[in-house]
Amino acid sequence: MTVNMEGKAIRDLSRIDLTPWQRVFRDVAIAILDADGFTPSAWPSYETRKMDRILEKGGVVHLVHFHHYDFRDVDARVIQNASNHLYNAMRNHGIRHGILVFSARRPGSVPSLWGDGENETIRLFGASDLQRLARHDTSLLGLLEDYMRRRNVELVGDTVVPLAGDAFDPTEKLVDGKALVAELNACRAGRAGAKAFEAICIKALNLIFYDQLDSLVAKVGVDEGLSYFDALGTLNTRRWTGFWQDLGTFFRCRYVVFEFKNYGKPIGQREITITAKYLNPKALRPVAIIIARNGEKENAWKSRLQQLRANGFVILTITGDDLAKMITRFDQGHDPSEVLSAELNRVMTSLPL
Repeated sequence: MTVNMEGKAIRDLSRIDLTPWQRVFRDVAIAILDADGFTPSAWPSYETRKMDRILEKGGVVHLVHFHHYDFRDVDARVIQNASNHLYNAMRNHGIRHGILVFSARRPGSVPSLWGDGENETIRLFGASDLQRLARHDTSLLGLLEDYMRRRNVELVGDTVVPLAGDAFDPTEKLVDGKALVAELNACRAGRAGAKAFEAICIKALNLIFYDQLDSLVAKVGVDEGLSYFDALGTLNTRRWTGFWQDLGTFFRCRYVVFEFKNYGKPIGQREITITAKYLNPKALRPVAIIIARNGEKENAWKSRLQQLRANGFVILTITGDDLAKMITRFDQGHDPSEVLSAELNRVMTSLPL
C-alpha cells in the first residue's frame, strides 16, 4: 500500500473494482484457459483478488494474474514488473508455477516461458498467445476477436519492443515504487520544496518511461536563453508504445515540454499562458505536460481548451496524486501512461465546437 500527496492510502490496484473491459478480458481469458485444461484449485491460505485465480492442470497448481491494458502494445518493462509482482505473490504463498495473462501483445523480448520447467516457472500469455490457444474453438476465438475488435485492436502476432538493459527476469524489481512515492511525499509544498519536487518528478518520469522518452533534459532555454521551461523529453520512436506513440502519430509531436508546479494551491490561467509560450508545432513541440502538485483552477482548465482550439497546443495537467498513482501502476505492472491517456481524452472530448 502506498500513500498519496495528502497522506491518504492508495489501495493495491488489484483490489479496486474492475472496469467493464477488465471484467470482459478476465472472463474471456479464463474461458480459454478452461478449454485448455485448467480448472479451479482450492489452494489454502490465499485470498483471491479480482484479477487473480488459482488454477490446476495435470495436478500442477498455477497462480494466474490477469492484466488488462488500454493499448495493443505496452512497454516491455511494464510486463517485467507485472511478472515480478506475480513472482513475489508465488513466493509469498508457496506456489511454484505462475501464469501472467495480459491483453496487450507479448513484446518480442518477453519469452513465453520463464524458468526451467521444473522449479519456479512463469508462463506469459499475451493477446496473440491467447488467440493461438483458442484457434481450435471457433466460439472462444470469436469471443476473443470480438473483444479485441470492440477495443479497436488488431491481432497481428507478437510485436518487437526491445527490453532495455538486462534480459527479462521476473525476480528483478525495476523500481521501488513505495520508496519513490515516499520521496515525492517528503517534498514540502511551495518554494522551499520546489527544487526537490522538480528533481523527484524528473527522476520518476525517467524511471517509469525509460523506454518511451529519452532522458529528460532539465532547464531548457528558449528565446536565446531569455525563458526556461523545466524539462524537455524526446520521444523514443524506436520503442514508443501506446500514449506516446499516439502523441507522435496524431499530433506530429517529437518533443514534449514538462513543467513542475509545487504550489501550495492550484495553478491558474497564468501558468497555462506561460507554458503555451514554450510550444511550437513547427518545431514538433506541440505538447506540454504540467505536473501541478495541487491541480488547477477552473480558469486554467478553460485556458487549456482555448489554447487547443486557437493554436493546436495540447497542454495536459496532472496532480501530484496522479504522479504517485503512475508510479504505483508501473510498480505493480500496470501501464502508467494510461493516466496521461485519460487526461488527453478528457481534453480532446471537452473541446467546444
